[in-house]
Amino acid sequence: MSADVSRSIGPRVLVSRLADGSALPSASNSLPQVWSPGRISVFAKSQPDFTRNGPWSTDIYLSGRLSRQVRLHLFVKDHGNEGVKANWINDKLLFLQLWPGRLSSHDLILDIETGKFIYDEFASYIETIRPCAPTDR
Repeated sequence: MSADVSRSIGPRVLVSRLADGSALPSASNSLPQVWSPGRISVFAKSQPDFTRNGPWSTDIYLSGRLSRQVRLHLFVKDHGNEGVKANWINDKLLFLQLWPGRLSSHDLILDIETGKFIYDEFASYIETIRPCAPTDR
């Protein structure tokens, strides 16, 4: 792995560009692959072992043939038991949703060509939880 491009969003996501021409790590071969709508880009995402105590980590390997060959490794660390959701928006943009805990999420959109996040929004759902109503005894 080459760390020529390495960026992190908060303490949660580390993006590393793999060396040009290098194959994706063999660990990604056994993972389910999700193709982009035009079948130009693909990602493979590991699943953490939720039977162990958290926090957990997830690896996402990306490969694509856009204006040039793209190979990225995303390391998502310290997320909660909702895991990491990843979906293609188009052949170039990947949507990620991380759940650091039960009442907050972190939405990201990654431009895989540049390796940069173009959208980064944190959401807290704590205000949607209402305390139990008092009971008359």
